[in-house]
Amino acid sequence: MFRRNMTNSIPRNNIVYNEDNGIFVSQSHNQIYKNIVSDSANGINVGSDSSDNKIYNNTIIKSSSHGIAVSSRDAAANTIYSNIIK
Repeated sequence: MFRRNMTNSIPRNNIVYNEDNGIFVSQSHNQIYKNIVSDSANGINVGSDSSDNKIYNNTIIKSSSHGIAVSSRDAAANTIYSNIIK
């Protein structure tokens, strides 16, 4: 979990399994890449008031809810590309 005003953190090269939110970002600004998240409800969850996050080159496998979930009011404020969702 990356929370409240964390900036310039880089969660990368992690393997996350069987969590509600594999990676959760709330009110922060980070780069999230090269992670493998499997069997979690949400692979990557970007909560409200999160902006300037770059989410790329992640592999998300068997999410029961969302591969990548982003708060609707913050969707345009984040960059998401080149992720694999299976």
